Amino acid sequence: MKLYHGSPKNLRILKPQKARGEQDLENQKAIFLTKSFFQAGLYAIGKTLKGKTAFAVAPTKLIILGKDFPKNAYVYRVNVNAKKGVWDQYYYKRPIKKFQKEKVNPNDFKKHIVYVKTKGELTNICIKEKKKYYKQNNILFPRIKFKQSNYKKDIGVILKIVLPPRNFWQWQNKILNKYPKLRKKLEFKPKKEQRMIVENYFKKEYQQKKLILLKKRKKFENFWVKYEDIFLITLSEIMGEFWSKENKEIVSEISLNPICPRDLINKLFNLDYNFTKEQVIGVTMHELVHFLWFQKWKKVFRNSKSKLKTKEGVLHISEFIPYVILNSQKFQSIFKYKHKTYEEYLKIKINKKPLLNYIMEIYKNRRNFKEFMIKSDEFFAKHEKSILKSLNN
Repeated sequence: MKLYHGSPKNLRILKPQKARGEQDLENQKAIFLTKSFFQAGLYAIGKTLKGKTAFAVAPTKLIILGKDFPKNAYVYRVNVNAKKGVWDQYYYKRPIKKFQKEKVNPNDFKKHIVYVKTKGELTNICIKEKKKYYKQNNILFPRIKFKQSNYKKDIGVILKIVLPPRNFWQWQNKILNKYPKLRKKLEFKPKKEQRMIVENYFKKEYQQKKLILLKKRKKFENFWVKYEDIFLITLSEIMGEFWSKENKEIVSEISLNPICPRDLINKLFNLDYNFTKEQVIGVTMHELVHFLWFQKWKKVFRNSKSKLKTKEGVLHISEFIPYVILNSQKFQSIFKYKHKTYEEYLKIKINKKPLLNYIMEIYKNRRNFKEFMIKSDEFFAKHEKSILKSLNN
């Protein structure tokens, strides 16, 4: 297999190097290769700027922060049976002694070098180039469509929260605190009458706020669109998972329900119409993590079964994941927002240490995302009984 490796150094032997990145491919000791001489050349001259300025190599562009011009570098032609990574890269884990070497001059790549003044510009151009490249290779990302919800769609979930069945989380105050008039109406009323009161109350609320929900739909869509491409591409790259065709459109419904349920089967989730801009973006990111997480979960545990014994355990562990991923430096650099999880999870401790801390350590020390999934599954399964007991108390 003819492949190429780019380097700023004149090497006698190509040796595996320990990498540290976000994707599965990047977190290993290997020689990294590509099928494209051009891409290897861009990467090689870009690496001559390491330590001087920030730069990024998009599929067909070298994007440089500032005015530094790269120096000559080298591209190595090799013929090895390398393994293909998730994206358009290959890796080989043994030293390579036989190769052809070619010196590359940055002037030959001048048309493909872009200079920017800020890191924000660098990121935006990089994302545009990636999106273009993925589209050319038939790799598409979902479209998030915003709609206003209505009484018929939401009343079932609202009733379940306000009048919870046995062993259901006691979240009624999260709604009743937002609607104090409803709380007053429900006081000292029997259960059968309470149901009718809740139904009538929200039927009226949805009628009165129909135009408000429509305006919020447009407003929320404008908030989100600025972050959509960079978030969806970055999440996909970090998880090492392309979005499936089943997830080509995900609907966000603007609702009077302050709790934001999601429906993985019908590809939709709710947003509270009272959300601020920060909450709209933060909660949308949170919900989208769930969609891609479960898509990858099915693949990872197709052959090696999850050690979790209950469906409840699988759902609970999925709720830890957005908190862990989205509070990492990578996503905070996209949008600074303190992502939260349920209070019930924050109270759980194992050996006097918060459960969330264990999951965050597993994520931080992962070699790749698949390993993170497997190890967090094993850890949660080991303590599943005590975790579920804490949650159900």
